[in-house]
Amino acid sequence: MSLRFVPLDEQGKDISKSRYLFETAFSAEERPPFSVVLAMDHHLFFGAYEGERFIGFTYLVEFEDILYVFFLAVSKRYRNKGYGTGILNEIKARYPSHRLFLLADEVGERYPDNEIRKRRIAFYARNGFVDSGTIITEYGVRYHLLTFGGAKVSEADFYRTMRSLIGEEWTKKLYPDMQKLLG
Repeated sequence: MSLRFVPLDEQGKDISKSRYLFETAFSAEERPPFSVVLAMDHHLFFGAYEGERFIGFTYLVEFEDILYVFFLAVSKRYRNKGYGTGILNEIKARYPSHRLFLLADEVGERYPDNEIRKRRIAFYARNGFVDSGTIITEYGVRYHLLTFGGAKVSEADFYRTMRSLIGEEWTKKLYPDMQKLLG
């Protein structure tokens, strides 16, 4: 498997495929409008390709020595074939000196899709991500903060990363409980 990353933007040839994948891979409460994703600052939005085939995408947020894997999605026809791992491996290779982290849906019996949530956590664990023990709440949705290789990424690191992406005002609205972390 040889994947390549191509930056995506409004003029990208596969932006409509990316939008469709974004809107079908993530629930409405887990994603902002696609136009907001395209307009965000400090972003690294890449289509993942094998040859000319669009496999999926990743949206990364880089802040200081931190890299947040904000979104990662693989097209339905290519799932369970190693492409998600391939995308994560490419990210790790491109950013070897960064502390990598991502958020994964909270698991628990109260969730009707708990088995899917468990499989996602297991996928990330197979790829070297460990649960930091921190829960992040965003728009009322609870997530586990997972770090690659056990890198130290705190709630304050998450807050600063998001503030760099969406600004102080929106960060205060989305994460009112985190303001106390930075004073």
